[in-house]
Amino acid sequence: MKSASLLIFVLWFGLHSANAQVGYSRDEVISKFGNDFFKTGVSDIGEQYIIYKMQDTSASGIYTKTMGFYFKKSESGTLYCNEQFIMEPLSELKKWVDYLNGKFEKISEKEYRDKASKIIYRVSIIDNQCSVRIWYE
Repeated sequence: MKSASLLIFVLWFGLHSANAQVGYSRDEVISKFGNDFFKTGVSDIGEQYIIYKMQDTSASGIYTKTMGFYFKKSESGTLYCNEQFIMEPLSELKKWVDYLNGKFEKISEKEYRDKASKIIYRVSIIDNQCSVRIWYE
């Protein structure tokens, strides 16, 4: 029972923290996930980004999750996260679809909207992996 409770907590925390970084400053993202980047740089359109690879756990087992954050500069000069992506094994697709269907408005076959925060989620399959892209409407 204890391991089932732990798994539920891990899944709940992982899903609820997914959108928490959209709108966060670059410093807040680094504070939460650390300085051990898989990759960092500037995109072709001039946005700074940070990519992390980390271990995660679900009912499917332990796997490597890729999380990326793209930043725009605000008028005050602060870099804030305007887009996030998450890449997980295809086995996690159902978890995401079930979560998003139960929590947000479905606006297309692959997109969901959180009306309160005006955040859009797009779930798709890219390179045989589950891809979740998150951004402000």
